[in-house]
Amino acid sequence: MPDKMNKLLLLALFVATVASTNAIKCYQCTDCAAEANEDDLSDCASYLTACYITEEVNGDTTTYHRGCSFAPANLEGDDCEKIVNPFVNDGIDHLRCHCDEDACNDKMKEITTTV
Repeated sequence: MPDKMNKLLLLALFVATVASTNAIKCYQCTDCAAEANEDDLSDCASYLTACYITEEVNGDTTTYHRGCSFAPANLEGDDCEKIVNPFVNDGIDHLRCHCDEDACNDKMKEITTTV
């Protein structure tokens, strides 16, 4: 029985190692500067396959948020979208970009899609 437990433990360690080496690295912060801070770069959970950056413009104030996410089905590659919510008229422009390479959410890209 101990030999079987050792094999299961080795298999679990191997799977954990492979999963952690395949995890994407994204900048993760709330209310951040326009340019990413190197200290905010970290590994995402293995099931998250993309990075995002959002830009919210409210009059003279611009706020950025960065993190890990799923890649949206309606976006391809380094695609961005302007989010228009017909139910919320808060006067804030919401822009969001997704990408699927390490550290790719360092700054906003050009907006190409309106949702």
